[in-house]
Amino acid sequence: MKILKILGITFIIFYQNINAEVFIQAVPPTVTTSKSFSVKVNSKPLGLFAIPSRYGNNISYGTFGFTDSVSIEVTTNFPSAGFTKWKFLPATDSIKYKILSNGIITFKLYKPTKLTVILNGDYRGRTLHLVASRPQINPPDPNSPGTLFFGPGLHEISAEEQHTITLESNRKVYLSPGAIVKGYIRAENAENIKVYGQGILIPPSDSINKHVIDFEACSNISVSGISILMPHEGDGIFIYKSDQTNISNATIINPVIWNSEGIIIANSSETTIKNCLIRSGSNAIAIKGIGNNREASNDSIEPGSALPSTAIDISQCRLWSDNSNAIGIGPETMTEYISDVTISDCDILFVRDEEIDKAAISVFSLQSTDIYNVSLKDINIYTSGQLIVLKNSEQLAGLKGSQKWPGNIHNITFNNIKTFERGNDRIQIEGWDSTKLIHNIALTGIITMGDTVNANSPLLNLNDFTSAITINGDTIKKPVQTEPVTSTHN
Repeated sequence: MKILKILGITFIIFYQNINAEVFIQAVPPTVTTSKSFSVKVNSKPLGLFAIPSRYGNNISYGTFGFTDSVSIEVTTNFPSAGFTKWKFLPATDSIKYKILSNGIITFKLYKPTKLTVILNGDYRGRTLHLVASRPQINPPDPNSPGTLFFGPGLHEISAEEQHTITLESNRKVYLSPGAIVKGYIRAENAENIKVYGQGILIPPSDSINKHVIDFEACSNISVSGISILMPHEGDGIFIYKSDQTNISNATIINPVIWNSEGIIIANSSETTIKNCLIRSGSNAIAIKGIGNNREASNDSIEPGSALPSTAIDISQCRLWSDNSNAIGIGPETMTEYISDVTISDCDILFVRDEEIDKAAISVFSLQSTDIYNVSLKDINIYTSGQLIVLKNSEQLAGLKGSQKWPGNIHNITFNNIKTFERGNDRIQIEGWDSTKLIHNIALTGIITMGDTVNANSPLLNLNDFTSAITINGDTIKKPVQTEPVTSTHN
């Protein structure tokens, strides 16, 4: 091991197992290693990180690169009492495994993927997340002007720098395979920023920064390939008052509740999120408005005074929420409007909560602004509480808002939404009053456990303040309620 200190950054260099076919991520001694599983990639041990969960156990995470096909062996290292059910999510990956003995399996991968392994259907037990990637194409020269290059090894951003890499315009940060950076990244009033590579970003345990990556009032931002592992409360990536942001092929695991969201898009426009694995202690992806100064939700800020959240495209993501929602629009809606949002081809692996106002997909408005032109399509949901929530309210879990401003939830479409495992699958739609109807909502091809939801389904829960709600083209003529729902001012 070799230790260097340059520009307030401590470098601990350690070696990785690298050959022409497989890159293996190592875990340095100062980072907690998972003891729940052992994983081999082409017979080489893979380092597994341990991230604490809300269930009193650790989540295991490993990442590696390969060029062709690769053989994986997974062994459980905890009392099994006869593990017979291995589940790989999402099912569309069609993993075919072979049982070598009790608690040991092997399988092959032929292309990059982000896999989740569940044992005996226990989503709250010890779970394993594996990310397999292709090698980085054309990595930058370590001496490239304008690029902060982190090679393989542990790099600790100093306390003198508040554990933070602060970026100006036209700067890049590259985390090479095997790089582990303990710190944060922040930029404000900057443009043309790129954070990329296949390394790992871990915030220090003694720091109180809220967001691991924080962009405010920035333009032309790119984050790709990296992993963010959060051992304590906090958000993964925060995008605020920014435009032209692209996040792709990233992994975020921050499951410690309560205030731990994966990616937050707030008062920002032209945002693209693609091919990400996110497991969070709150919303996996949140689209919201927090006013002009990162305000907490309250009843005194007029939404129309703040920048809108608009032109957002999310696709091919794998999402897990240990509290709240997998996809959340709101509940903080201090923004001129939220519009032109497309969410497609995503897998929702797990949503823990079955509370009345939380769901796999939630559109929840605390400050009455316009939320419209939202399309959700081709979404597979495995285990969840409620399926869909659309609601205006003035309070949620201690957050306060106001419905005195103009604005409605309207023109939202849900198409080809399928659930595959048993949950309550409830669809909750609640407007505020006769002046704030939730209207023009189209649900098509909503299938729960093989059954198509229709206009007479007991899963539909609408109050009196809804209008033009259609199911497979059929308009619901009057509200359907299978459970008491308080219709106003709750």
